Amino acid sequence: MKYSRAYFLEFVGRLREIFHMEETCEFFLRLGLVFQDLFEQYRFLYGERVNWQEHLFRLCCLLGEAYQGRDEFLKGIDREREKNPLWFFDRNMVGYVIYVDRWAKDVKSILKHRDYLHEMGVTFLHLMPCFDVPEGENDGGYAVRDYYTLRDGLGTCDDLKEVAEILKKEGIFLMVDVVVNHTSSDHLWAKKAKEGESFYEDFYYFFPDRVVPDEFEKTMPEIFPETSPGNFTYVPEVKKWVMTVFHRYQWDLNYTNPYVLYEMVKIILHLANGGADILRLDAIPYLWKRLGTSCQNEPEVHRLIQIFKACVSVVAPGVLFVAEAIVQPKEILKYFGEGESVGKECDLTYNASGMVCLWEALATRQVRLLTRTTCSQPHLPSMVSWLNYLRCHDDIGLGFDDEDVMAVGYSPREHRRFLVDFYLGNFPGSWARGLPFMSNPKNGDVRISGTLASLAGLEKALESEKSEEVEMAVGRILLLFKVLFSFRGVPLVYYGDEIGNLNDYRFREREEEASDSRWVHRPWMDWEKAKKRKNKKTIEGRIFQDVVLLIHKRSELPVLWPVASQNILDSGNESVFAYLRSTETQALLVLANFSDKTQLVSERLLGRIGMEFPLRDVISGREVVVVDGYIVLVPYACLWLVEAC
Repeated sequence: MKYSRAYFLEFVGRLREIFHMEETCEFFLRLGLVFQDLFEQYRFLYGERVNWQEHLFRLCCLLGEAYQGRDEFLKGIDREREKNPLWFFDRNMVGYVIYVDRWAKDVKSILKHRDYLHEMGVTFLHLMPCFDVPEGENDGGYAVRDYYTLRDGLGTCDDLKEVAEILKKEGIFLMVDVVVNHTSSDHLWAKKAKEGESFYEDFYYFFPDRVVPDEFEKTMPEIFPETSPGNFTYVPEVKKWVMTVFHRYQWDLNYTNPYVLYEMVKIILHLANGGADILRLDAIPYLWKRLGTSCQNEPEVHRLIQIFKACVSVVAPGVLFVAEAIVQPKEILKYFGEGESVGKECDLTYNASGMVCLWEALATRQVRLLTRTTCSQPHLPSMVSWLNYLRCHDDIGLGFDDEDVMAVGYSPREHRRFLVDFYLGNFPGSWARGLPFMSNPKNGDVRISGTLASLAGLEKALESEKSEEVEMAVGRILLLFKVLFSFRGVPLVYYGDEIGNLNDYRFREREEEASDSRWVHRPWMDWEKAKKRKNKKTIEGRIFQDVVLLIHKRSELPVLWPVASQNILDSGNESVFAYLRSTETQALLVLANFSDKTQLVSERLLGRIGMEFPLRDVISGREVVVVDGYIVLVPYACLWLVEAC
């Protein structure tokens, strides 16, 4: 069956009978804008089912229910965002990531610390998974048991909605996670499957023996080889194997079943109606499984995301999607949509390769790989953007493109080994203090855990009690922040990094955390330490006040907003990363010295980009130092240069 206007009008007529809405109401106007795409994507995925059209109608009924259940305050925000669909390109857009319990105790207590957020200049707050999970093993909140209930001690969904509304009125938006790939093995659906209910068995990938799982294993990589080898787990209650790509207690959802899609859309709309402005779609590359492949980035994944997006655009237009797609750069672009689908998937995605290359440049003191990788990043469509970050709740995986690594003169395997040794503190001269995560004996892959400050050398420097080492460590931290806030995209700060939090090794004393080194960089917020931010003579004060200054300067300069263009430059110095941000009326040159030695950049660079002396550093307000035709950059300096008028 092909899409037709008559078919849509038939749907509208049936929906009107149920919801008693006028054909001209905004619900039907929005549905009309996306219905053909919704129809085509749904038919592609489920058209072989005899009753697929009734499944689609049921999904549209869900949209009507969610629209009618959305409160007027949120509908007012929707209408404003429909007028300004690029609202997230605002000059002040800066994110901050927290664990609710570790940062504020519970949801309502977030309000007690909102002055801290305003002081920083934060405009959206990412709450790490705060929904109900089993005690003990839950992958840091990513094994969700119930999306309609918050974790014990955090409050209620009504509390969350109330806090979201208060924050929104003060200019701070809310971002929450939606784990779309899997549920906890303790979820109601999984429990019913274990009780032998075939309807719920079909929510997951169950197999009676190892024949098909073994075929899958031939091409599927292992995500957590150290603690969860393989991709399938035996379920003794039903004597079957279930697909568990991440951990044995996280069961992969089967999206070939339209009931799974319906339930996940219902969850997404529940979160949007609960006040979320941004939804982080966790582990989305894994949504569709196919024998003979890695079961990542399959074409059907993008059709599913487009259905999610179409549904949200009907009920809550302006709610953003963030793609948690830590994949190769050539695959990342697809999560924004391709061709006619651009803008119909995710609005933001993590700049993971950029983050990794910043750490690579610090370790090598050279910017060859950073420059090449950022130059080869795909050009983003104008209506989407990167989420740039330095650290997050997760480990640092060295997911470079091997071709880029070889092009700049390194052996991929040997270079990764060097970086692991360096950030684990095993390499001679290393200042870093990191921990290994998920060592894979099959391919030698190791990932790295640690806070920004400890990986940048502050922990070791403080132990040495040598002031010069402390200065170098603080210099590295501030260098990274200066790049973060000047690079094209939306910046994201991980809690505690703004005051130089060090590794918290107490996780080793807690049984449920001891086997996962990522807890070393998930500490409880030390509010006594945070009080030192007011004193510029303390390390906390130096870092915090400089971060606030950078956020403020960024908001003042249109040339640093997400819409301004960016061109990566050859600085002529292998230790200096250079790029030009520009608009029609202004240009800003960033020069970042990634070495512990003073570096020089020839003034001839300015001629190539059409800038002239004198130049002023926006951050310090001082004119740039030029010696014998060279711009001088002290160790770990980062200059934001504009022409001095």
